[in-house]
Amino acid sequence: MPTKTTAEPSTDTDLLRVASRAAWLASHDERNSRFHSNGYCPTRVAPYSTADPDGTRVHEVCRVAGCLDLLHELLLRTLKKLKPKLTTTTIDDVSAYAFRTACRELTELRRAERIAQGFPAKPARGDGTAARINLALSSQPNESAEWLVALFRIMRSFPYSAQNLTGQWPVGGLVAERTRYLADQPSSPAVIRREAMLVLSIANSVAGHKWVYCNLILPLHACGARSILEDSHSAPAEDCEVRLLSSMLRTTYQRYRAQGYSPQEAFERASVDVTGRPAPPPTSDTKAALSDLELVRAAG
Repeated sequence: MPTKTTAEPSTDTDLLRVASRAAWLASHDERNSRFHSNGYCPTRVAPYSTADPDGTRVHEVCRVAGCLDLLHELLLRTLKKLKPKLTTTTIDDVSAYAFRTACRELTELRRAERIAQGFPAKPARGDGTAARINLALSSQPNESAEWLVALFRIMRSFPYSAQNLTGQWPVGGLVAERTRYLADQPSSPAVIRREAMLVLSIANSVAGHKWVYCNLILPLHACGARSILEDSHSAPAEDCEVRLLSSMLRTTYQRYRAQGYSPQEAFERASVDVTGRPAPPPTSDTKAALSDLELVRAAG
């Protein structure tokens, strides 16, 4: 029998504390996208966790917008799976296991919501009509065929992700993704837009306008956060670039941690590698972010 590295919750209250933090972390992107216009949740700590056992520190915006409602639903689903598991199985790291459980339950919750709205349960599946479109994309007479298949898969699945901002493809992130497939070719937003139009054209010729509308166009405009028209929208959007830098920072941080550096050292090195700038001085927010990264690392 494996040795426990963290104590299992001894009471229902202890389990609630662990599960609430796990559900709060797992739903971070979903809450920011759906209820805070891809901004930041004003509630700084997980309700019902050790830091806020009575849920009194929840910001009023979260109560009104639905952010807290999502947490409640995900928390109930997570507890329903955790409690029976803990009564029959020894778990090495309960916090990490709770986080993985919450992530799976959030995926199932999203899937159920898609089905209820009439969208496909698994939009990235490659069989049926999608398989015929993939075959047409693979038959393109150039070396970008593999990338076009990948782009088609992203175009089908991205609208349902927590990062989707209604009506916008993640052009900045797609530029970086394209370089993984076509490292020797120049990539730019203009190239991505042209290839997305090519994918739409080929899909339309294979499956027809109705399929393209229902599976590509409608989800892009019907799912995700609704943006508010502001003066700043006349400037180029930076959301995708910020998300890409965040993803790169997390990846680089995990690499340095795997090499044996402390959390603070890994953060400082990752900051220089990704941004070219020294890490900011330690604050309560950066310490909380490092704590969250460590929990994600343990769950991985």
